[in-house]
Amino acid sequence: MPSSSPPAIVQVAVPTPLHGHFDYLPPAQGPLPPVGGRVRVPFGRRRIVGLVVGHGQGSALPDARLKRIEAVLDETPLLDAPLLNLLRWSADYYHHPLGEVISAALPQTLRQGKPPIARGIERYHVTESGRTIAHDSLTRRPPPGVGAASPADPS
Repeated sequence: MPSSSPPAIVQVAVPTPLHGHFDYLPPAQGPLPPVGGRVRVPFGRRRIVGLVVGHGQGSALPDARLKRIEAVLDETPLLDAPLLNLLRWSADYYHHPLGEVISAALPQTLRQGKPPIARGIERYHVTESGRTIAHDSLTRRPPPGVGAASPADPS
């Protein structure tokens, strides 16, 4: 019979040269962080950003030694299950800590705990003047002197 109680442990991968994940208690208030979401956790004397890689019912450590997650940074998963599985596979295949592999896969702003900002997709289209240009007149590079950088000022 499956247990209906909420998970008591959150498994977090942190960017350290240590293999495996670390167990934390869920935050005191708010929702349980999703697998694939970032959290801010105490790690030694520092506060670092880690990624939730699982939930569990128990830990090898006694509950008194476990620290609590300080902040849930993502309400929805930042990494989906297929990408997280790929990162796990990469960590196993290359014998590298999962937390460091995940950290290398994220842009610096997300590693720092800043909110993810979705930028628009850049799209290009041909203008009217571009449509009227004869394709034969296009060359691989501009003629000499067109678009060339000016020499640096020695003074």
